[in-house]
Amino acid sequence: MYTLTIEQEDIISYASTAPIESLLKISAVAGASKTYTLLKISEALPHTAQLYLAYNKSIADESKSKFPSYVQCKTTHSLAYLPTVTHGLSLEGDTGKKREVASFTYRDISEKIDYDDKVLVVQNLEAFCLSKYTTLQQYLEEEEPSHHTLIDKYFTAMLDKKMPCTHAFYLKLYHMLLDLGCIHYDTPFDVIMLDEAGDINAVTLEIFLLLPANLKIMVGDPLQNIYSFNHTINGFKALKDIGVTKTLSQSFRCSTAIASSIEDFIHRHLDDTIVFKGTEHTDQIIRSEAIISRTNSGLIEYMITLTAQHTPFNLTRQAKEIFSNMLTLMNLKKDCKIFDNSMKYIQKDVDHYFSSKTLPSKYKSCLAYILNLHGDEDRNIKIAAQTIIKYGASKIYDAYKHAQQSEKHPDDHFITLSTCHSSKGLTFDSVTIAHDFDLDDIMEMKPSERSSTDEEELRLYYVACSRTRLQLNNAVYINK
Repeated sequence: MYTLTIEQEDIISYASTAPIESLLKISAVAGASKTYTLLKISEALPHTAQLYLAYNKSIADESKSKFPSYVQCKTTHSLAYLPTVTHGLSLEGDTGKKREVASFTYRDISEKIDYDDKVLVVQNLEAFCLSKYTTLQQYLEEEEPSHHTLIDKYFTAMLDKKMPCTHAFYLKLYHMLLDLGCIHYDTPFDVIMLDEAGDINAVTLEIFLLLPANLKIMVGDPLQNIYSFNHTINGFKALKDIGVTKTLSQSFRCSTAIASSIEDFIHRHLDDTIVFKGTEHTDQIIRSEAIISRTNSGLIEYMITLTAQHTPFNLTRQAKEIFSNMLTLMNLKKDCKIFDNSMKYIQKDVDHYFSSKTLPSKYKSCLAYILNLHGDEDRNIKIAAQTIIKYGASKIYDAYKHAQQSEKHPDDHFITLSTCHSSKGLTFDSVTIAHDFDLDDIMEMKPSERSSTDEEELRLYYVACSRTRLQLNNAVYINK
């Protein structure tokens, strides 16, 4: 695929001669061919028992065709599924009836408590399952969530197979069983490779550490930790004091000029120690284009324009998911029921507006009232409401219908519309950054003044800009 760089050769050489029970951490910039480097490591250690742990099933399946046959390519969930679900292992290490797997939502909570409290129970159970803690008691004592009793009740019900368990639950159970020594591997793996270690759930990182192996390798980009709302952490930061760290600083994706600008942005706002080098591309033909936004509403604005031009486009997620928030806000009526889980928290405010004798005269619409209440704290509501006010319902519905038609007939020649989160791992010849990134206040702050959310906004911008190969348009903050 590529001529190996000096950094790649050094990493492969180290892996081939590493002492027993070594941990190798490979910090790779965007587009640095990290998976290809892992492939070359596996080839340098032929006919050994190797395990490659991928971020999701599609990557694991794709990797099976790339890696040698002696490398098992799995997700951590698939590793955990057989003992915990199929064999129904208990915390005592006993097998039994197979577990059922299903989602767990506020609807599954039978207690007569407020919706918000039910959501907290669901969120805390999920947070524990994806955490580093090996017992629920540790989590409850350290994090001090409300509704201890209910969190314990529903976790125990899943444990005792009195109700279906979640995917996060059986991952946590596998973690706990490993920690207790209830799951045994007769011989250690020669090598375990963990991909996407820069943006990983703590429970997955703990499983990686507990699995027996002569050599453990974790690879990822520490600047791509952008899913903290899904309880992900930067694995390199979590393990900063152990193992050997090596770097992959050359991006085979970004051109030299674009890489230089991205590196400057990284040094000014994220980490002044990271080197980000690009590659001179002899092929300068633009075959793929993308518009990358911060929010779904930012994408919808472009869809409205493309719809008016009768231009088809590709989407990285389903149209109904992208339009969900906006359609909810466009249909705020008396006695309406909000089904979008991310918007359910405004249900009480909507009901209050329509039952009030004074609010309808003060605000011309329920949307205006919701915007006033939540616009400053909820960016999605702010941008969605502004888009509705700017374009009107008719144009938004037309864009939604056009998006549904476009997703039925994807084409490589169409422009791709994606949010930053959905663009992770993708490459395009040309990328246009949407107008809904707002970093002005964050960039004026001193690093010590920024919150973790502020830092993540900067990383999101880095991810969006580093998707491109040849052209980067409207990246106003890169050179600011």
